Amino acid sequence: IHHKVKLHCSQQKSFEMFTKNDNLQKWLAENADVEPYVGGKYELFWDVNNKKINSTLGCKITAIEHNNLLCFEWKGAAQFAGFMNTVDPLTHVTVIFIPDSNDESTQIHLIHTGWRSDENWESARRWFDSAWENALDYFLVLSFSRLNEVNIRKVFTICSILMLFIVYLKSGCI
Repeated sequence: IHHKVKLHCSQQKSFEMFTKNDNLQKWLAENADVEPYVGGKYELFWDVNNKKINSTLGCKITAIEHNNLLCFEWKGAAQFAGFMNTVDPLTHVTVIFIPDSNDESTQIHLIHTGWRSDENWESARRWFDSAWENALDYFLVLSFSRLNEVNIRKVFTICSILMLFIVYLKSGCI
């Protein structure tokens, strides 16, 4: 999986949106516990009442170069946890932050690797390809917007649910 997006904020702000807990909670997860150093936690939670499900509990940062590069382990959502969360190594996410010298924007490249080659893994890969696209679209809107972030999050939550429904329809799961 490889997604790129041009964000309308500085390289430092873009990096902090991936490494500061309060920023991650604005666009990616309900709760975050990130320690921005090699070996530090990269734990995101989408169900705060059950942190063992739909989370990256136990994931670690594998490489970090302030404002330029962030690499971390990644676990699967609940429907993929049975095979994604028990493999060694886990899937891996690399985020590269490239400043645009012409303005105050940053090009982000997000690369998610480590996918295995069977039907379950391909289904998970397609799901995460769509999920990352939706999350980065939301991040892009935040980088432009001065609107109330809570209202934007509600709109994107609804859009994400609709996108997942479409992906499931196309994959024949429904």
